[in-house]
Amino acid sequence: MLREWDDRALARLLVERPDLADPPPERIEDLASRATTRQSVLLATQWLSSLDLWVARRALAADPPFSATDLAAPGIAADDVAASVRRLLELALAWGSEGHLRLVRALRPALGDHPAGEAPPLAAPNLSAGPRQSPDRVDRVAAGSAFAVLRHLEVLVEHAGRAPLRLGPGDAPTNREVRATAAVLDVPVGQAAALVSLAAAAGLLGAVQSRAGPALAPGAGYDEWRARPLADQWWLLVDTWLHRHPVSGSARLKRLLMGTFGDPADGRVIDWTDLREWLRWRLPLRPHAVDAQARAMLEEAAWLGISGLGALASYAPWRGDPAGLAGLLPDRVDHVVVQADLTAVAPGPLTLEAARELGALAEVESRGGATVFRFTVEALERAHDLGWEPARMAATLQRRSATPLPQPLRYLIDDLARRTPVRVAPPGSVPPGSVPPVPPGPFPPVEFVETRERPRDGKLEAAAARRLVAALRSTTGDDGVAVPAGPASIGLGKPLVTLREAVETGEVVWFGYVDSAGGSGERLVRALSVDDGRLRAVDARSGAVLSVPVHRITAAHILRA
Repeated sequence: MLREWDDRALARLLVERPDLADPPPERIEDLASRATTRQSVLLATQWLSSLDLWVARRALAADPPFSATDLAAPGIAADDVAASVRRLLELALAWGSEGHLRLVRALRPALGDHPAGEAPPLAAPNLSAGPRQSPDRVDRVAAGSAFAVLRHLEVLVEHAGRAPLRLGPGDAPTNREVRATAAVLDVPVGQAAALVSLAAAAGLLGAVQSRAGPALAPGAGYDEWRARPLADQWWLLVDTWLHRHPVSGSARLKRLLMGTFGDPADGRVIDWTDLREWLRWRLPLRPHAVDAQARAMLEEAAWLGISGLGALASYAPWRGDPAGLAGLLPDRVDHVVVQADLTAVAPGPLTLEAARELGALAEVESRGGATVFRFTVEALERAHDLGWEPARMAATLQRRSATPLPQPLRYLIDDLARRTPVRVAPPGSVPPGSVPPVPPGPFPPVEFVETRERPRDGKLEAAAARRLVAALRSTTGDDGVAVPAGPASIGLGKPLVTLREAVETGEVVWFGYVDSAGGSGERLVRALSVDDGRLRAVDARSGAVLSVPVHRITAAHILRA
């Protein structure tokens, strides 16, 4: 059946069942074999709706082969049954041609022996009847959250640059570090933990080996991210949350949830009680796990700026582009307002150069949506050790300040000048404001740990699926002959592929094997299952039940007239 599918149908199968593409199958037979394994089938059933499950259970009770009309029931439209049957075929949970269909064998243990019972509702609960919000107001509120999370990330990474976040068991920051980060960002502890893991997934934080042990410090991608426009920064962050942040749940569930909002222009507000009932119909096999994940995802979508006031923003990643958000975010500024309490408030996001200068001369604090810098003796002394002379400090702060420098700050700088002699920087020294080399000491210098790019969580991109299908079409068989796209002789390939097909078709299969003593033999059997590395079968002649390790089987061939 898969050989006869067109490329679009095969790509859709790989997108719907991404486990089939990891690792990439070499041939169509390998793909078919993998699609009928118990674990893969179990994963696929987790995404069936109540109606799809009811139709599948009726098909399990029917005599194979069956057709969609055999599954009809009073009160259920034939079109609805046919749609669910097509869904099973698209997911390769059923195979055959119209009017001559079979379910894959592994579907029975995956669904159990529960009868179909009464038919469920034909459609999910309607979520379009809820309250509405003004789309413009939703966008403004969501953009405010988006701006706040970008500021929080800047403060988080700068804070980690001065005090790397120690990692505990499982390569996660310790509870103490998470609580301290929450205090710095002025956010709940749960949100602080999510921000840390999100920054690490996006490459803004990276693993380092410090004197105190493994820790998180600014990653290699932070400088590049920091130099991007704000809308692009947010776009990368949300794309990471959607595809490369398994801690918050699968990408497939996130897209499913965001799709319930409908068109952002409608301003539809999703009530959690109604959404939970919708999920019970849409994903009935995993209600408890989905409830907790879905609620957390909605909360994260709100503080990330994907939604606002309970409705979806018009610039959400699968609806628009960063241009929709760019007009709602403030412009970058190159100045701050220095206050008499030794703080400086940035009236907007700072330019990269201004942020580096202020970050070198002051400690970063966070209070609400604005970045607050605090000037301390320790911060100024640290800047002096990096090569900043007191005169240069005063000149830089005066240039960046929208108001005259207050006397308390001038006193701090003058006192630093009186206590330390003027030093001439030697040739090759680090310019003021740049990152100095790690000083020698009794412990090894900090080294960044190189990590491989992780696959996108729970989702195969359509383009990647198309490339994989093209590779499958061009692969060659074991004898070096190209495998045609149309029907071909079955059973001449790998033994495991042949045996699994024999399980599905119920046909007699010949296989050769090597026993534990090194002797060879052959049997004619009807295969029952191939699981846990063993073939269970019934001898075609004697009726004896066999259990043979698959690794001892050297060849297999389905006997057909």
